[in-house]
Amino acid sequence: MSANAKKNIKSISHQNSTTQSYHSSPQKKDEICAAHDALSVCLEIFLIFQRHDPRNYFIQKHLCIILPFGFSHLASNDDSNLKQVIKSLLTLTLADGDASSESLSSIICLLNNAISCSVLNPAVSARQCQEKKCGSYLAIEIIEEVSARNRIFVESFIGSLVDFAFVNAKSLILEIEKSKNP
Repeated sequence: MSANAKKNIKSISHQNSTTQSYHSSPQKKDEICAAHDALSVCLEIFLIFQRHDPRNYFIQKHLCIILPFGFSHLASNDDSNLKQVIKSLLTLTLADGDASSESLSSIICLLNNAISCSVLNPAVSARQCQEKKCGSYLAIEIIEEVSARNRIFVESFIGSLVDFAFVNAKSLILEIEKSKNP
């Protein structure tokens, strides 16, 4: 991956911690768009490789490096195209059984972390998760799809899924109580 692409991808993660004034600058918006485009292109290339050559060494080595940037970007942007590319890529990678054990472990950790984002991050409200605006729902959709083909796959996520359900149920109950008792 070129230094320019890495720089663009790093700006995506920086974008998540910025304020509204950051977004008002035209130059910064152009940088964010360029970073988003670079991320989208990289993930689409990985998807093409995965469809045609699932044992490709390049995918095995670099997929788990770029995926966290995709989930990070989705945490602050509702990008349905990027969501679909990530979902297709991970579903193919996990379902075909050709991924290395190192790649599988990294992807499982990434999905567990994505599920846990709403559990550990109080800034992500139950309402945002309900509207599927956090990476948690994408991770759950991927797990659901892969588990339909391989039932044992879900076992790696039981703890995260229970925590996710508990925290979101609790948050929704609190929101309901607040709305009834203003």
